[in-house]
Amino acid sequence: MKPLSRVAVLLALVHCLPAGSLTAQDTQYWTNQYGNRARMLGGSVIGSVSDISAVYYNPGRLATNPTAGLILAGNVFQATRVTRENALGPGQDLSSTKYDALPALFAGEFTLGFMGKSRLAYSLLTRQNFDISVSARGSLDDVFGTPGLETGAEVRFDQNLGETWGGLSWAWPLSDRFGIGVTWFGALRSQSAREQSVALAVNESDRAGIVLQGLQFDFTDLRFLWKLGFGADLDEWQLGISLTTPGVHIAGSGTITVDEVVLDQDLNDDGEFVTLLRNDQQEGLPTLYKSPLSIGGGASYEFGATTLHGSVEWFDGLGEWTVIEAEPVEPQVGEGPIVPSVTDDLGSVFNWALGLQHDFPENFGGYIGFRTDRSAANEASLSNSTLSFWDLYHVSGGATFTVGRSSFTMGLIYSFGNDIAKPLRLTPQTLGSPGSDDYVRFRRITFIIGFELSFAGTSGTSD
Repeated sequence: MKPLSRVAVLLALVHCLPAGSLTAQDTQYWTNQYGNRARMLGGSVIGSVSDISAVYYNPGRLATNPTAGLILAGNVFQATRVTRENALGPGQDLSSTKYDALPALFAGEFTLGFMGKSRLAYSLLTRQNFDISVSARGSLDDVFGTPGLETGAEVRFDQNLGETWGGLSWAWPLSDRFGIGVTWFGALRSQSAREQSVALAVNESDRAGIVLQGLQFDFTDLRFLWKLGFGADLDEWQLGISLTTPGVHIAGSGTITVDEVVLDQDLNDDGEFVTLLRNDQQEGLPTLYKSPLSIGGGASYEFGATTLHGSVEWFDGLGEWTVIEAEPVEPQVGEGPIVPSVTDDLGSVFNWALGLQHDFPENFGGYIGFRTDRSAANEASLSNSTLSFWDLYHVSGGATFTVGRSSFTMGLIYSFGNDIAKPLRLTPQTLGSPGSDDYVRFRRITFIIGFELSFAGTSGTSD
């Protein structure tokens, strides 16, 4: 085997080590929901949202809702566990568990007398918030492609993802029953991923080999988008539709770092020694992160003390594009330039949600909900900025208790999903693919604790 070909094989084999796929739920659009009531109803409120969270779900509903003279205090606590089955061998799983307290939504209305019937509101919400860190050590016989070696291997993977939306909403009542509205959002996304792998081997002749590989990217990107909505109140029926525009890129900057070392003292006794050294970091690279067009609709029907809610939303596909692309990187020792890049490839998805609300006597209300949260990732793609392929499903429920002017909320959401693993790829050499037994299992429990106190004339909302 030629030395350059041997380098590619060694880098590919070491990249099959088992940590690079325990990643965030970074390709789903319905993971986070906003407002205590909406969360417990599974987000099925596009047509029936009745509080300030209309700025996100359907700004047209803001025009027909009563003035929100409320302060809401809400906390969301969640425990997330991601497991890669058989990562270290049959029956040996690799898991990561993380606990978070999430700031979800801060929103309120401006009370300006000259606005007439117009409604103006502001919002700040956490659209994505996830970070994970896992590592593994083991002995893998096939890392150097030569049987009979004494081997050792270690891999570490870190990913951090955060996206915050800030919005300004305007709504106008067409009549007592119909309203329209629009929210202008600025979306700031920060994302980074790093994978470090090392593999060592010694043969019977005491000749050694080592492969070190470090791959890292991080970027910050700003885009604008608009959400338009229409809402209708028709006695027992409440209806609504929404349209979210594709994101419009404003600015962004990214960094890509590549570190690769290969030293092979002829482990397979073919008379060839292999040496490669590549170290490079490129900063201030232009970025482009996209978000899709989406169209949603929903309705609720009230019969007696019970209300049934339902919503659907379709997200357009974005295809494959380059988020960050670096200049070609030549090795300091060895041959073979590479062009590191960060790419994404998202298809269209369709989600639906159902919720049931029942108002019991004595100021007590119960809620249950279910929603799908399908991944937009293209499983056949070699994209590397988003790594989770699993569809998620969320089951929710909870209750509200009202005492005087105070309302208390307690709820629970259980989220689950499974799919095959996927490695990180920044360079053409990292050609490893997960084995047939590599399976990722995602589980999350979210606790909702909310408190609502009504004050006349107050317009701020934190939820």
